[in-house]
Amino acid sequence: MVRYIEKHELRDGRILLYVDGDKKKPIWNCRFRLPGRNGYILKSSGTTNLADAVRFAEDLYDEMRVKIRFNMPIKPKTFAAVIDQWLEIGVLQLSIHRQTLHKSVGRRYFRPFFGTTDIALINEQNIEAYGSTYGEGGVLCQF
Repeated sequence: MVRYIEKHELRDGRILLYVDGDKKKPIWNCRFRLPGRNGYILKSSGTTNLADAVRFAEDLYDEMRVKIRFNMPIKPKTFAAVIDQWLEIGVLQLSIHRQTLHKSVGRRYFRPFFGTTDIALINEQNIEAYGSTYGEGGVLCQF
């Protein structure tokens, strides 16, 4: 259970900054609710400086509100998690030969290259980097 040693409310109480008394180091943490979401978002600011913690909490809150506004996922999802899920369920609508092709290419080429990248951050530059890694007319272009 969290025991607040110090606490500060920001933005009319929508953000709570606090120092957890159960921890050895007095690091500022933030807690807030997002509109239309259940539960709290809890994050450590990683700093003992209140000014830095305020900046961190307000930036994080604004970032989360933008994600909600544009229907983006709150928690990052890696490319590896998405492709694994698709290779397990999504390919079932394809012919058996296409399933084999997609599973093979996905696991051999796409997953190792994009693996830990947040799926929301994959853009044209990432895809161009993939193309230059596997050469002109690489696997990406053969689908």
